[in-house]
Amino acid sequence: MADPAPYRPAPGSVPEEPGVYRFSDAAGRVIYVGKAKNLKLRMASYLTENARDAEKVRKMLASAARLEWEETPSELSAFLRELQLIRKHQPKFNSLLVNPRRLPFIKLATGRRFERLDLVYELDEEGLYYGPFESSFVA
Repeated sequence: MADPAPYRPAPGSVPEEPGVYRFSDAAGRVIYVGKAKNLKLRMASYLTENARDAEKVRKMLASAARLEWEETPSELSAFLRELQLIRKHQPKFNSLLVNPRRLPFIKLATGRRFERLDLVYELDEEGLYYGPFESSFVA
């Protein structure tokens, strides 16, 4: 098992805010992107012995050489940012999200004279989103 010391954040440096985090390998390639309601708690969970019980996590941590994070204003922003980073980097340990099934969201389009609700499958930075839903029927 690889020692997480090289990429362990300094005590007190990780905020207790929503955001995204990235594990990178020694070559600088992003190997995993995740989101968190509380970055401090989520990232600490990877550095405990219990986290290393899962084979996928054990392999990812053995490949990791760097851990970075960025705060976001909300959980939804973290979700959107995570999707952007996964699409951009296509990390090998995010295999389930590289080709995600398209899930519907309800979007409240704001910033217009009349606000509007739409059923959408692509997310952008504008508006408020609710979901994802299992199907358009459920939404």
